[in-house]
Amino acid sequence: MYLYMTSGCNVLAAFKRMLPAFKALARRLARIRLRANDFYEPTKERKMNKFRISAMIVVLTLVLLVLAAFVTPAQANAVVASASGNSQLEIENMFGLELIDVRVYAFQVKELADGTVQGSYVHRSLDDGVPFHVSGPLTCLNVQGNRAWVGGFIDASSDPGLVGAEMWFQVQDNGEGTRGDPDWTTLIGASFEEGSAQEYCDDAPEVNFPFDIEHGNIQVRPRD
Repeated sequence: MYLYMTSGCNVLAAFKRMLPAFKALARRLARIRLRANDFYEPTKERKMNKFRISAMIVVLTLVLLVLAAFVTPAQANAVVASASGNSQLEIENMFGLELIDVRVYAFQVKELADGTVQGSYVHRSLDDGVPFHVSGPLTCLNVQGNRAWVGGFIDASSDPGLVGAEMWFQVQDNGEGTRGDPDWTTLIGASFEEGSAQEYCDDAPEVNFPFDIEHGNIQVRPRD
């Protein structure tokens, strides 16, 4: 889908470059029509010429309207960067817990050409056997090479005290297949400080606790 939308934007850009030529031709035809009205007596042949010119102006106007309606939204909605993944892993003796068994750690997020970021995530784990989950929207993304810094909000959680907090994490895509290094992810950080998620994306801090995923895959697609 990303490659399709990207190549589609190239076609739309070509259409957009043609718009000035269409507009110039329409203005020229309109001037010809005005001159015909000013200087010629109406005859059957001239009336037919005027009819053809009027029809061409109408057609060109419709073409311009269609292109304007088609090009602008498509370009604004083009995906310029994205990240997604689904990870399973086990973390031992960290953060005061003997075992964090991450069962589901899924997310998808994309940045559009107009700067809008859209996405969502869900995290489900057993923390020393106790079920834990958080989920919500993703609202910021910073992609640099094969790494992505992601942030958003906690809309739902097994811990009600976390609902409404801002959250963030980062991932690294180390390629496909079994020959390369495994992809890695951090766990989710959270704060009730306003703007903390966006600050995390903007600052793109170095990773403190990267965890290799045992099952799943991370995909990061940077800007061209």
